[in-house]
Amino acid sequence: MTDKPRIRVDQKGEITAINGLMVDGMSNVITGLGRANVKSAATRYVVETDPVERDNAYRASTWYGKIVRIPAADAVREWRAWQAEKDQIEAIEAEEQRLKVRVMVYQALLAARHTGGAVIVPGGLPGLPSQPLNLDRIGKGSIKFLTILGRDEITPGQIIRDPLSEWRGQPEKWNINADGVTVDIHPSRVVVINGRTVPGITNRNGSQFWGDSIWLQMADSIRSADNAAGVIDALLHEAKIDVVRIKNMVAQMASGAAESDYIRRWTMVAALKSISNVLMLDGEDEWSQKTQTFTGLPDVAQTLITIMAGAADIPVTRLLMEQQTGLSGNDDGSLRHYYDSIRTIQELEYTPALQTLDEMLIRSALGQRPPEIWYRWNPLWTLDEKAQAEVDKLEAEAADIYARSGLVPQDALAEMVQNRLVESGSWPGADTAYDASEAALDVPDLEEGEEDPSAIAEAE
Repeated sequence: MTDKPRIRVDQKGEITAINGLMVDGMSNVITGLGRANVKSAATRYVVETDPVERDNAYRASTWYGKIVRIPAADAVREWRAWQAEKDQIEAIEAEEQRLKVRVMVYQALLAARHTGGAVIVPGGLPGLPSQPLNLDRIGKGSIKFLTILGRDEITPGQIIRDPLSEWRGQPEKWNINADGVTVDIHPSRVVVINGRTVPGITNRNGSQFWGDSIWLQMADSIRSADNAAGVIDALLHEAKIDVVRIKNMVAQMASGAAESDYIRRWTMVAALKSISNVLMLDGEDEWSQKTQTFTGLPDVAQTLITIMAGAADIPVTRLLMEQQTGLSGNDDGSLRHYYDSIRTIQELEYTPALQTLDEMLIRSALGQRPPEIWYRWNPLWTLDEKAQAEVDKLEAEAADIYARSGLVPQDALAEMVQNRLVESGSWPGADTAYDASEAALDVPDLEEGEEDPSAIAEAE
């Protein structure tokens, strides 16, 4: 006979001790809340670092490859708009085309999301690779090519800890092993596109310079979504099964010959059924059908996909490339929020990461670095033609009201409207048309009988 637990209760009726052990906190003996047997206490987070499993998931998973590619592709889809003189913009864009900058950045983003980091190394820069780069020595066409290296192809050295160094948090040098020869590269010559950084962990030392692959965060939700699809696929084969009951079948199957007879017999029955649509059985055989229902399974699968999409910060509409149904009939809101989040990442992560490359690119395109040149990311969310026409109409009406009210000087208002038309991009060729109009206005008025100086110059 086991001893009953000795429970001490205070004046309020609350348990203060069990078998002499003090009970502290919000413990409940009956429900188990607050005690060591809480079921959620068994949950532990495990980081999966197997690169083979990660690579296999990229190749074989229904979802993981799309989750890696979609945000990277969207980040560079509309690319950038340089703000400078027209000839300068054309030169910079031509240099981007020559060096395939957009493609290289996309490939680096893919590698960073999948493996945790990558670098872009420009080739042809002046000076020794191991020495700091002097940007002022970069001339027109200095960059010969761009090379992408994954985190397994280049090794970061000791991390710089000096708080007064402009390279704090960067490696003192990068090491590349090419055909048995080690090449040292100064961090000023390397453009780093890192993976998902973990505050307080990344950059502690050289081995932890890189960020995380998104697989570490997405593994469980991706497996759940893939497994749900696999379960439904397996159930499809069990959706309709013929069940036949045969008298003394087990005893007859003890003989090997009887087994082969059964195989031939039911093969023939199945053939006759498929040909004549008639099932012929022995008098003592019983036949029935077993059907499998799928009630609730689509909802479970959709829920798992929604959880996975939420973990990936990608709307279900974008992930499935399928319009979602609902009261509103569209997903414009979720898509717009998604594009806004991509814009935030572009501004806070990609712009600082690409700053070194952009400084090199401008000098390689122009031979110098005009300080007034900058760029902005083109918007991912754009209005359709009807909505854009409504916006243009409202803006034109507002400009007309300001013009008639006299609240804004006419010349200032004209310049603002001109800038708005050019920057909106909704009126192709607006900048060229304005330039031509201004050039025509610069022609001086001629007195009667006076010849045009430009015509005289052209004749000479």
